[in-house]
Amino acid sequence: MKASIIKQVLKYILLLLISLALLWFALRGVELNELAGRISEVEWSWVTLSLLASFISLILRAFRWKLLLKPVGYSPTLGITFNSLMVGYLANFALPRFGEVARCGVLRKNAGIPMPTSFGTVLAERALDLIMLLLAVGVTLLLEFNRLEDFLAEVFSGESRFSSTTLVWLLVAGAVLGSVSIYLWRIYHLRLMQFKLYQKVIGFGSDLLAGLLSIRKIEHQLAFWTSTLLIWVLYYYMTYLILFSLPHISNINFLVGLALLAMGGIAMAAPVQGGIGTYHVLVSGVLMLYGLSRGDAAFLTLLMHTSQSLFVIIIGSICLLISLLKGTKALQDEAKPA
Repeated sequence: MKASIIKQVLKYILLLLISLALLWFALRGVELNELAGRISEVEWSWVTLSLLASFISLILRAFRWKLLLKPVGYSPTLGITFNSLMVGYLANFALPRFGEVARCGVLRKNAGIPMPTSFGTVLAERALDLIMLLLAVGVTLLLEFNRLEDFLAEVFSGESRFSSTTLVWLLVAGAVLGSVSIYLWRIYHLRLMQFKLYQKVIGFGSDLLAGLLSIRKIEHQLAFWTSTLLIWVLYYYMTYLILFSLPHISNINFLVGLALLAMGGIAMAAPVQGGIGTYHVLVSGVLMLYGLSRGDAAFLTLLMHTSQSLFVIIIGSICLLISLLKGTKALQDEAKPA
């Protein structure tokens, strides 16, 4: 037991150190005075609109989770699913991926839904969100290939350029590599099952697939898919709108927001506390790719991540307090004589 606790503590410290190292890497070369000076330039109305988009997306996520729970025999209120969801987001700042367990625990406490049942719906959400993220990344690469072509050419040689022929060959190579990988997997699958890491990967993939297939059982399909689409549209506006908070920044088109959505999604999926570090590296890199100075890119990334993080922490803390008070009241009611 003690060894397990020590392992978890060491894992937490390691992840935190990695996050801080990435944060330092993203902010290297930027003076703190320079960042502080930009605060007075911020038009906070745009930040408010970004937070409003975030809040609506959270309500829609709670609504979508409610739809997922109905086919398994439970109909909690929107308030309960929202409360549980926000406590889960708060828990992710303490320990990556602990949020899924935490929100299922709160849901069990407040609505009596067994954790294995609710966790299956969470896996369905994760599978769907993974597909949506991959679609966002794919569309970004498709629409912004020319910009990435120039960027990659500059990184590797400064002269060589990618072309459509190069892209075709890369796709062919990917198809061949995928085919060979599937062939080798079929041969060595049983041998690989002896390794615990491989077992975990296969198990996780199976759970995601099962969760994704369970979506077919949802009664209100239109409401489910509409809410999913709106969630990702709102994710787009969460980052895109905040770009306008610095008045001197110009030439902001919708493709910038799309690239930020893709890279921000990848960054937040990384197993670090609240996306700290990974978000700052990837998002600031994308902003510089679109012509922003290092100082502007670093400041906007900090503004995006900090405002959203504080927003989630505040709401999550309120929801945690409500959950604790509700649990205390339930215990008091049980203790009353009949």
